Amino acid sequence: AWFQWMIGFLQSPSRWAEYERRCALAADRVVVVVDEAKTRLIEVGIPAEKIVVIENTEDVSFLSLPLHKEIIAQYENDFVILYIGGFGGTHRGLDTAIEAMPTILKDIPSARLLLVGDGPIKPFLEKMVTELSLERKVTFVEWQPFDKVPSFIAASTVCLVPHYSNPHTESTIPHKLFQYMLMGKPVVVSSCKPLRRVVEETGSGLVFEAGNSHALAQAVIQLKDEGLRRRLGEAGRRAVQEKYNWERTSRKLLRMYEQLG
Repeated sequence: AWFQWMIGFLQSPSRWAEYERRCALAADRVVVVVDEAKTRLIEVGIPAEKIVVIENTEDVSFLSLPLHKEIIAQYENDFVILYIGGFGGTHRGLDTAIEAMPTILKDIPSARLLLVGDGPIKPFLEKMVTELSLERKVTFVEWQPFDKVPSFIAASTVCLVPHYSNPHTESTIPHKLFQYMLMGKPVVVSSCKPLRRVVEETGSGLVFEAGNSHALAQAVIQLKDEGLRRRLGEAGRRAVQEKYNWERTSRKLLRMYEQLG
């Protein structure tokens, strides 16, 4: 009976939401990673003064990690569209990126979708690639150690965060976005509110309608323009160096702990 109750609880978003609300009310502080998450909690009755936004930013020392020349050389003749991270669920939107490839390839024959990582939906994605006859243009690379991440980003032309819109993706933001930006790469992101806000505020990339593979393709095709890629990439790097970096973000976290002390 207890096991069945747990299964029911885990499958009930409304129960999770109520449990979250009760825990947040009981806490002295609640840490969230984006302003949109703070807004959501305020709307369910959590006092604003309890909520601290600590962005999921990157330390600029990320740039000091050595680059692996063999990784960069492997893709030097390709227009690389990169996603690096977990394949943890369909909400990541990797199927949207695969669906966009036939349209992209009509305009950019050298395009290669490079999916670096692993997770439970990988067999589903591989099946899609086979069905669309994209085996030569979509490359899967197994999960990589952290010190190799900058090399794959350096090898890329455009970097993706293609999330579907759902309550989770509308109130969080992935670490990889700031890694892409810090390395001066133009980003193509879906219209989830936190992604849209950061990318439009910083001028670091293009936004497409979440789940719309045609819109994703058109955004990537716009980035055939090398000058545009350079301008967006430079804006992203500047934004992370000046604002969206862990040195700056961590000060807020330290202040929170000092206030609690």
